[in-house]
Amino acid sequence: MQITQFYDISAARVSGSAIAGGAQDNGIYYRNSVGQWRQTEWGDGTGVAVDPTDPTIVYFSSQNGVPNNLRRSTDGLQSHQALPNTGLSGSSPFVTILKLDPTHPITDPAASRTVMVCGTNQLFRSTNGGQAWQRVEDQNGSPLITAGTITALEYALSDPRILYLGTTTGDVYRAAGGGGSAGDWTLLSPAGSPTEALFPDVPIHAITVDPRDPRHVWLAFAGLGVNFTTRWNLANPLGVSHVYRSTDSGATWQDASGRFSGLSLPDVPTSAVAFHPDDTSTLFVGTDVGVFRTSDKGVTWVRYSEDLPRSPVTDLSVGGNRLFAASMGRGIHLIDI
Repeated sequence: MQITQFYDISAARVSGSAIAGGAQDNGIYYRNSVGQWRQTEWGDGTGVAVDPTDPTIVYFSSQNGVPNNLRRSTDGLQSHQALPNTGLSGSSPFVTILKLDPTHPITDPAASRTVMVCGTNQLFRSTNGGQAWQRVEDQNGSPLITAGTITALEYALSDPRILYLGTTTGDVYRAAGGGGSAGDWTLLSPAGSPTEALFPDVPIHAITVDPRDPRHVWLAFAGLGVNFTTRWNLANPLGVSHVYRSTDSGATWQDASGRFSGLSLPDVPTSAVAFHPDDTSTLFVGTDVGVFRTSDKGVTWVRYSEDLPRSPVTDLSVGGNRLFAASMGRGIHLIDI
């Protein structure tokens, strides 16, 4: 029976064939470029990251990965080794967030890949494939401390110096210098700002950045009954908002949950958002009732779940021209887009 519950997936961005996923109570699964699956039973598998240059290199974590539950495989999960915890401290969310610098190609990615891992409200960074870690601090040794627990982190593919980060309190940050120093990071939703007033006070579950434009970023918010604020038709509110977009690096945001009755996103937890690789007007979101697609930057949405079982979609990942959807209870599905 296909009933695996996946928390997180990561597809090989270039080839579109290899994929890894972290599964509740079932460790880590890895599908290689010829479609063969391997599994390592390691408690709750959570965050995963497939290397952009070499898809046989996979980083992964078990529950509360920082500081002692981070591992790496360099042979497509035929074997795997614990990553050293030098430089790591504190703890992390249950589903530990791992992100790799998307630069492609690089020589010897196992030794020179920059890796970000999220603690509870701190960031740690490695520049040598996870062999040693440095806490993200300022020049005086004071760490970056986020408002709320970190729930989402994403690099800009077109400019890896740019990153965006989201938290349980609905706050969003942007880094403009690679994210390795606390001074790189700016809070985009400070108290009393228009952004803070616009966003719902629920976790940001996912972030995606336009693969061609680092200023164009989308956020997906979790939660039920999220209060709407600015809608296009306040005389006939369409409900609640779970998706927002910015085209100016997060200086301003627009509700992108749909403008028309029947063509808007449902009021259900929204856990994933992903750009189409060839058309940045088209995006996909994963919700507790399936996948939805927009082809007009969030003006209208339609269900995109034909043949997809009714199960919460916890993550989306694009590899090549394939969209992979992770579900909480019916495994991983893919579709050519």
